[in-house]
Amino acid sequence: LVMAMIGAAIMAGALGLLHAIRPDGLGRGDVKLGLVLGLVIGWTRSSAVDVGLAVSWSLAASSAVGLAAVGVVALRGSTIDRATAIAFGPALCVGSAAVTLAAPLLLG
Repeated sequence: LVMAMIGAAIMAGALGLLHAIRPDGLGRGDVKLGLVLGLVIGWTRSSAVDVGLAVSWSLAASSAVGLAAVGVVALRGSTIDRATAIAFGPALCVGSAAVTLAAPLLLG
C-alpha cells in the first residue's frame, strides 16, 4: 500500500506540476488519471526506487505515444500548431500499461 501511495504521489505530482505550468496544455483529468495509474504502478513494485523508475519510464513512454499521435495527425495532412488539441489520456494509459507489463525487463 505504501508503494502504491508513493507511485500515485510521484505520477500525480509530475502531471500536476505540468498542469500548474500550463493549464491549457494538460488538463486536470490527466492529473487524476495519473493518480490512478501511479497507484497501479506503485502497487506492482517492491521498493521506492523501483516505483520512481517505473513512473519515469511510464511518463517517457506516454510522451513517445503522444508524439506518435501528433505524427499520425500530421501525416493525415492536418495542420499542427500550438492550438491543436490532442488527448493525452490514451497515451498515458498505453505508456503505463506497457511499462507495467515490461517492468521486469526494464527494471531487472
